[in-house]
Parts: sequence; C-alpha cells; structure tokens
Amino acid sequence: MRKREEVKSILRRWTAILISIAVLFTAMPVLNAYASEVTQPQMQVLASSAVAVSGSLVSIGVNAHDFEKVAGLEVSLYYDPQIMTYRSVSAGSMTENAIVDINPGTEGEVKESMICLDGMNGTGDLMTVVFEIKDTVQAGVYSILLTVGDAYDTEFNKLEISKTYGQLEVKSPSEGKKEAIFDAQIDKGTVEEGDSLNYTLSGLDSGDMAGGSFIFYYDAALLQLQDVRTGSSLQTASSLCLINKDAPGYVKVSYADINSISSIGGNEYITLQFQVKSGAQGHTSILFSPEGLVDINLNSIKAAKSEIFVDVTKKEIPKEYPRFWLETEGETSDNGFLCGCEGGG
Repeated sequence: MRKREEVKSILRRWTAILISIAVLFTAMPVLNAYASEVTQPQMQVLASSAVAVSGSLVSIGVNAHDFEKVAGLEVSLYYDPQIMTYRSVSAGSMTENAIVDINPGTEGEVKESMICLDGMNGTGDLMTVVFEIKDTVQAGVYSILLTVGDAYDTEFNKLEISKTYGQLEVKSPSEGKKEAIFDAQIDKGTVEEGDSLNYTLSGLDSGDMAGGSFIFYYDAALLQLQDVRTGSSLQTASSLCLINKDAPGYVKVSYADINSISSIGGNEYITLQFQVKSGAQGHTSILFSPEGLVDINLNSIKAAKSEIFVDVTKKEIPKEYPRFWLETEGETSDNGFLCGCEGGG
C-alpha cells in the first residue's frame, strides 16, 4: 500500500513537470512574437523642423528613419504658398543608388518618387527643399505636412511606413535675424594726386556669416584701383571667393563657405588699394554695401552700409618767380644800364 502511494506521488510530480514544460513551450512563440513586435524598429519618414526669419531662406529636410530593404517609395512634402515660395530641391544621401524623380511643379507640393532595386537601408535624408519665407508672413508656428504613398521592399511586399510632420517657426526680423557688424578704415583722410590710399574692411562680429557679397563703390574719376586683397578669414580650405573689379568705380567680392566665419573681432576681410589720379581734386567717399549675407543654414543676416569720406587735394607745386638784374659793364641800354631777366613762370 505504501509503495503504491509512492508511485502515485512520483507520477503526480512528473505530470506537473510535463505540464509546466508544455505551457512553457506553448507560451514561447507568443512571448517571442510580442518581444519582436516591441523591439522591431518602425520605418518612418519625417519632415524636419526649422526656425527662420520672414524674408529669409530656409531648408526643410525629408528624412528616412530605420529603413530596411525599401525598394520603392513616393513621398510628398506640402507647404503653404501664402507663407513661403519654393526655390530649389536636391536629392538626399539615402537615394544615392536609387532612380529618383522630384517634381516641384505643383504649387504647394514637392513630390519625390524613388526606386532602388537593392533597397534603401538605415537612416538618412531623402531630399532637402529650400524655401523663401515671404516678407509679409506674421511670426508664428506653421505645419510642414507629409504624405507617404505605397511602399514596397525588394521582394515586392507592401511596407507600412509611418510619417511625422515638421514645424516651421517664423520670427520677425527684429526678433530673430542675426547681424554682422563691420568696421571700415582708411589709412589717410586727406590725400594728394599720386598718393596711395588703403581701405580695409574688418569684422567686429560676423553674425555666424557663411556667405554673401561685399560691394564697394568709389569715384573712378579721382581714384585708380590698384589691387584687391582678401584676408585669411575669407581664404579657408572650404571657402570660395570671387572678385569682380572690371567696372571702374565698382568692386564686388562674393564669398561662400560651408562653415561660418569666426565671430572674434578684428578679422580683416578685404583690403582695397587705390592711387590718387593725376590732377584729381575734390571731396569723395568709398561706400560699402553688404548684400545677401547668410549663415550656414541659409538664414539671412542683416548688416549696415558704411561710407568713408576722403579729401583729395591738388599737389602744390612751388612757384618760381623771375629773377631781374642790372649791369653797368658791357653792353648798356640807352640809360647806361643793362637789364636782364631769366626764369619765372
């Protein structure tokens, strides 16, 4: 009797163990499926957010997040043409190996269609659109909308890709516009014909400037331009600087860089060297006018014009007066004296 009870006890324990194992193996696929659903990254298309000033340029990116074998996709970025004007668009790094068609022809929409047989993978930009914020736009926050069309993987299975809208915050010029502060100096306030004159433009605060034009106007009837030199701030490894000095009375230095100029004051940007023309005389000036200054995000930067005045005087030539004399020897005049004169002007 006792032996029979021991056998029943052993059977009960084994039954409990077998039931536990069965429950465990039955639950594992469910647990694994649940874990897979939680940890698997979700593919997304996102519109970037930006801050800009009315009247300036702004870049809005359309970005991919956690893409996996995306072979076909169509994305549309929507904007309000009452707020901003389309300027340009470029395909992003994610589409490097894809066939891309970008259509900005419909006002208020920029559509990008992509086909990549090898599949697009990872996170990166799909396209970047540049807009100009209208001057009349009131400060505020505006939505940047997206739609994601049908998407397929490399085996032509349909994909679910979510979207995230962006925001554009517009600030008034007085509220958000950066300012560059320049300092113009000449080495002489008064010059004579034939003198040299050096004009130097320096930066006291760059305002994170990364591009723009420096335009100078001078009186070509009085001043002859000899040379235009750019300082080290405009001659970096990543910068491009072009000088237009062909038209008399006008100099334009155009500058662009992928990095902003240091805000440390005292940097010499441009030096103009003049020579005063022969016979020049008068009161003149050299006018500096900055145009199209932007930072690395293409936001406009304000800057003031400046004007420096120069007095050009005619060189004084010492006047030679005639020299008279009287002689009492040799040939004489009727009065007994010989008169002579030489020199003079």
